Amino acid sequence: MAPSVVQSKEFEEVLAWNKNLLKQSEEQHYVRGIVLSKLNIANRYWNYGKLDECISLLNDVKNTIRLELHEDYYIIARLYQYYSQAYNTMTLFQLGIDNNFKAIGYALKIDSVNLRNSLISNIYLTRSNIFNNLKQADSTKYYLFKSYEFKKNPVVLVDIAAHYMQNEINDDSARSYLDRAMAYINDDKKKARQYDKSVTYFMYGKYFLNKQNYNEAAVYMEKALSFGLDKKNYNHLSDVYRHLVLCYKKSDNIVMENKYLAKYNELKDSINETQARLIEESIKQIEEHETKITDKNINLFIYTGIGIFIFSGLVVLLFRSNKKKQKKLHA
Repeated sequence: MAPSVVQSKEFEEVLAWNKNLLKQSEEQHYVRGIVLSKLNIANRYWNYGKLDECISLLNDVKNTIRLELHEDYYIIARLYQYYSQAYNTMTLFQLGIDNNFKAIGYALKIDSVNLRNSLISNIYLTRSNIFNNLKQADSTKYYLFKSYEFKKNPVVLVDIAAHYMQNEINDDSARSYLDRAMAYINDDKKKARQYDKSVTYFMYGKYFLNKQNYNEAAVYMEKALSFGLDKKNYNHLSDVYRHLVLCYKKSDNIVMENKYLAKYNELKDSINETQARLIEESIKQIEEHETKITDKNINLFIYTGIGIFIFSGLVVLLFRSNKKKQKKLHA
């Protein structure tokens, strides 16, 4: 049996805190508080690779929203955004895009400017990630800049730098956006998250890896790991391990290469197992939904056919009746 994808003290503490809020909201019968707590927990599950728990909780929230919070645009937008990022992780890209468009539609209706802009930035960032996975560079770039337009943050700057390193190769642009991200996380007034710092150092590591400066790359990757172990999601952790393997392989450090290769393989096995199961379940749900639609269409066709048959019969009867009356009049 594969090990848990990622477990940490931080994960347990944040999870416990949100579960406590959930309990309090349930005791007070505060539906919005219940839903917000469940959304926070679902997002935390996604961050740490617990996709089955994430999707299950999102489905639960969706049912509650449908019954009691169908006009709360902020909550609905967050729900579809979390579906979108989860489906993207599961490589169900069309479902990711569909839910992403739903999320942006509701987000645009949010009254609070700060809440609206922050959420829209995240939604566009997820959309850019989906298109990047689909190898659509132009769309990736477009939505990265749309995301940054709504909220300035180092994660988007780092992703823009990645675009210039991988898709539209431009070394000067990549370094420029990396430097801007680094300036942001080093500004104490900005109060950058651990995740922001980890991602920035990671992308700097990739930059030096591309330059074949393997020792410098390893330094930045190790720094990224120091920020990322307790604060970042499993995809990031997997990427850091994988690139550390490459750094140490290129610099002929077999001991460190094997160390991170073992960590990477353990993590990847668990990721693959979770994703495979969820993809199968999601496809099954889609097929069941399509079957229901097909059955409805068949029933509609049958009932329509019966209706037409009855209507045609009535027309014939009325026509014959009218013809008899006309014969009697002429008689």
